[in-house]
Amino acid sequence: MTPPAIRIIRPSSRGGEDLLKDRILDLENHGFKVLPILESPPSPWPFTAGSISDRKSNLVSALFETESNIIMCARGGYGASDLLPHLPWEELRHQSHKWIVGFSDISAIHSAFWTQLKWPGIHGPMPGSTLWGQSSQDDIQFLIELMLQRKDQSGSLEISPLSDHKIGTKTEGWMFGGDRKSTRLNSSHLVISYAVFCLKK
Repeated sequence: MTPPAIRIIRPSSRGGEDLLKDRILDLENHGFKVLPILESPPSPWPFTAGSISDRKSNLVSALFETESNIIMCARGGYGASDLLPHLPWEELRHQSHKWIVGFSDISAIHSAFWTQLKWPGIHGPMPGSTLWGQSSQDDIQFLIELMLQRKDQSGSLEISPLSDHKIGTKTEGWMFGGDRKSTRLNSSHLVISYAVFCLKK
C-alpha cells in the first residue's frame, strides 16, 4: 500500500522551524511520506509566513498537486483568512477532496472549504506548534490513526444542558470546529482543550 503523503505549508504565521525536524521524522516513522515544506519568501510584516500572494500560491499548489493527499499546516497564528478571497473556488469544485489539518487560525480555512466545497477537515495538532504533544501523545496518536484511516470519521458526543429545562428530543447535526473547543479533549492545551475531529462528509 502506498503510504499517505503529507505536504506541510505555512498559510498563517512563521515559526516552529526548530520544532519541525523531529516531528517530521516522527510522522515518517509512522508510515507517512512527508514532502518538502512549501516555503514563502520572508514577509516584511513579522506576523505572517509570507505575503498573501505567496502563501496563497503555496496553498493552491498543495491543493492541486497529485503528490500529496494530506495538507498539514505547520502552525496557526494569523493570516489564513486573508487567503480565502483569492482562492480559485470554481476550479476547486472539480478537485477531489484533500484533508487539511490544523486548528486556531486554520479554522478559517476549514470554515471556507466546508461552506464552499463541503470538504471536511481535521481540526487537530500542527507540527510547528509548541502545543504538539506538550502534555500527552494521545492526541497525536489519535490524529495519526485518523490520517491513516484507522479511525471512524463519525461519532457521537455527550453534552450537558445549560439549564434544568427538559426538552426531551434528540438533536442531530454537523460538528464544526473552532479554536479551543472541547470535544475529544486534547491534553496539549494547558488549560483549555481543543478538538481533534473531522467533519463528517
